[in-house]
Amino acid sequence: SACTKDGEWELALQFLGLMALTCVESNVITFSAAISACDKGSRQQKALQLFNTTAMNEVELGSISFNAAITACGDDGGWETALQLFRDMVHSRSQPNTITINALISACEKGFEWEKALWLLHVLTQSQVECDSITCNTVIGACGKASEWEVALQLFDGMKDCKLEPTTITLVSLIGTCEQGGKWQEALQVFSAMAINKVESNTMSFNAAITAC
Repeated sequence: SACTKDGEWELALQFLGLMALTCVESNVITFSAAISACDKGSRQQKALQLFNTTAMNEVELGSISFNAAITACGDDGGWETALQLFRDMVHSRSQPNTITINALISACEKGFEWEKALWLLHVLTQSQVECDSITCNTVIGACGKASEWEVALQLFDGMKDCKLEPTTITLVSLIGTCEQGGKWQEALQVFSAMAINKVESNTMSFNAAITAC
């Protein structure tokens, strides 16, 4: 875990090898930590290799290891692989959680797949998995990249229905989405909504509003 926090992927792999040499049994937590270390060290392909090694070693795959692998896929632009891992996760009867869905949506957002990000949000609302502000922020960001400002605004309204509090990131992303769609008036309305929703304004939010004008 210490190696994971610092992204020391080589050191994490050395510890993993040492465990094998000294006949110390590795478990799902061991492999998941090593996968995360590789991801944080920008070694996403190595992270996926480790995930496959986990299955080959007959280590029981759980939510932690699937989440780590899905996150690595997203950071490497591999949204298709991330979705396949999600299908494998469901098939293995591992329970997806908020971290799973957020990692999947983030992978789609980075891959400019806003419609799939929306589909995942729909899947989430139909399940027992709770969404959070990060979930909505990421989907709004995906819509922003596609200049889908109307959809983004609908998602913002939906946050209120789900009793989710918007954050500065939420509103800055919305302002940027409206700006890309040439909707400066809507962008300023969103900026005004920051005070109404008691969201703190910062340099990013003022910059976004000025750019929209």
